[in-house]
Amino acid sequence: MLEKREYKQLTAAGLARWIAMGKNVVCDSFGALVNLLKMYIAKVDHWNPFFERFQLPKAASDEQVNQLFVELMQHNFKYFSHNRQMQNIILWQLNEDSPLLRNISEAREVEGAKLLAMTDRHFRNTDIASER
Repeated sequence: MLEKREYKQLTAAGLARWIAMGKNVVCDSFGALVNLLKMYIAKVDHWNPFFERFQLPKAASDEQVNQLFVELMQHNFKYFSHNRQMQNIILWQLNEDSPLLRNISEAREVEGAKLLAMTDRHFRNTDIASER
């Protein structure tokens, strides 16, 4: 369903129709649709493993920070350009107001801020200011 950008049909009843089974099968199997969605997003979403992979020591050198961000951007481009499911999850997050999706986005922001904090020293005394 998500691969076809059918976000609006992502209800227990819509999923039941899609898998040609009763709504109770979805609820009995996962407790609630939100649990199934969490499992699906956790499987497809590359951000958690991404943040685990791209870590630096607090006293990282300029070269280490530079290399990390080069690899980070290359990885993001490659992953998103080849992964339709992740593209659709991001589109879904942009198009739907959902507590689940908002929580996932906020968790990404927290982890991303940790990485970006490593670059702050490179922008001191410049026109580029931190928004913290």
